[in-house]
Amino acid sequence: WGHSIIVFNKSKQFRLFFMSHAGVDGGALIHKLGDYMVSDTTLGQGSYAKVRLARNIHSQKICAMKIIKKPELEVKHYTRIKREVENLKGLRHPHIVQLHDVFQTKRFICIVMEYATGGDLYEYIHSQPNRKLSEQESLRIFTQMITAIDHCHQEHVVHRDLKPENILLDDQANVKIADFGFSRSFDPDGSLLSTCCGSVGYAAPELLMGEKYVGPAADVWSIGVILYTCICGVGPFQVEEGMSKEVETRMLTGNFIRSPLLSDFLVHLLERMFDPTPSNRITIPEIQTLLDQYKMASLNQ
Repeated sequence: WGHSIIVFNKSKQFRLFFMSHAGVDGGALIHKLGDYMVSDTTLGQGSYAKVRLARNIHSQKICAMKIIKKPELEVKHYTRIKREVENLKGLRHPHIVQLHDVFQTKRFICIVMEYATGGDLYEYIHSQPNRKLSEQESLRIFTQMITAIDHCHQEHVVHRDLKPENILLDDQANVKIADFGFSRSFDPDGSLLSTCCGSVGYAAPELLMGEKYVGPAADVWSIGVILYTCICGVGPFQVEEGMSKEVETRMLTGNFIRSPLLSDFLVHLLERMFDPTPSNRITIPEIQTLLDQYKMASLNQ
């Protein structure tokens, strides 16, 4: 890879230009970490980590490497990293980003993952002319998300931070769910979870209020917010900028804005996904049944 230059465009797609010397004509700088050559171009960035494009020296496979600086980590960060790695190891699904490798150096913890070439769902929505997707395209993406999350729940893993920025896409706009830093294993018949986590606007009421919960129902709520956002271009509870009392009440009661862009089917589905009582909220298998019925009814029309 010492004879390659990586050039990125706005959608994070890349081409490899083979030159006689690395770094010619302003190409990205590269350095070696473990068995990988790593570009200095950042794909994503968090409070204590950066995600960079990398290439395995032996297989030549392109991947994404999350590089975590050890000196900047607190104990809680190590816990999140451990959970992310352990949970990703056990999840093998076409719509979940795959974990390839994990290793450490003196300064870094490196998590090597599948590279999703199509950016994330937030970018995809905002790249559309009206910053929204059709119902057909939204339901295609939604269906892929629920099959992936159903797999997580079957493996007793709850994500807890589902939002468009964590839904990556391949070059055909197929879903690759990522960022399992807040994920947690759960026992459906055992102790409840209590961690207050997730992203405001996408997190279920039980997560925001610090109530004890099982987990899967919280992911259902978040996927509902994503579905609404795909179709309407805005969130279901966002009536104004900032967190007004009205917005807070809407979020805690599941009283979403009934946009005229929503079909009767979607309004019915979202009403069940936004039930503020987790035990009453529709489950993933029930959603799949409703989707199958809706598709059959559409074909018969």
